[in-house]
Amino acid sequence: MILRNALELSKGIENDRLDMYELAKNKGFSNPEVLNMSQQLDKKITLLQEMMLAICSKNTKMSHYQVH
Repeated sequence: MILRNALELSKGIENDRLDMYELAKNKGFSNPEVLNMSQQLDKKITLLQEMMLAICSKNTKMSHYQVH
């Protein structure tokens, strides 16, 4: 479930990033709308990083219980 959410978030981040670039191209990088989108993207990226860390931590814990 976490992995699926992370994949969906990653796709959303990429779409938002493209939208932000297009907006910046039309309105300029210092436009308040562009800055707001950038801040929202930063939050989403941070959330994705936290999700990926949780996935990696979970996989690491599970590997300790596997028979070698």
